[in-house]
Amino acid sequence: MSKQQSQHGSASINVGVTSGTQHQSKFEVAAGRSVRLEIPTDFSSDHIGLAIKDLDILKDILTKSHKELPEIVSAVQAGNFEHAQQLATKIGISEDYFIQKGGGMWAVVIAIAIGCALLLARD
Repeated sequence: MSKQQSQHGSASINVGVTSGTQHQSKFEVAAGRSVRLEIPTDFSSDHIGLAIKDLDILKDILTKSHKELPEIVSAVQAGNFEHAQQLATKIGISEDYFIQKGGGMWAVVIAIAIGCALLLARD
């Protein structure tokens, strides 16, 4: 995960997941997925409220999905993102579901990423 300045002066967050490496010729190669998320320049208490709602939704999903979550993690680790996404959508880990429940999903991603960045920050 990295935080970088975009060309418009706002910051963005890059989050990526890679599966296990494979030996190809003389190189170790890993494939995965990543997303770049712009942090709104007008970040406000409304965004914080959205993140709180997102965390409530996520807590409910985590509480009810003890069987599916390890399957999702295993699918991601194997690089089977399509299967992981199908399982995630089934239990409600999708932007549409979060919006339907009054959240937005990306607000919690921003909050977690900023928390991680601050934890990893070095003077």
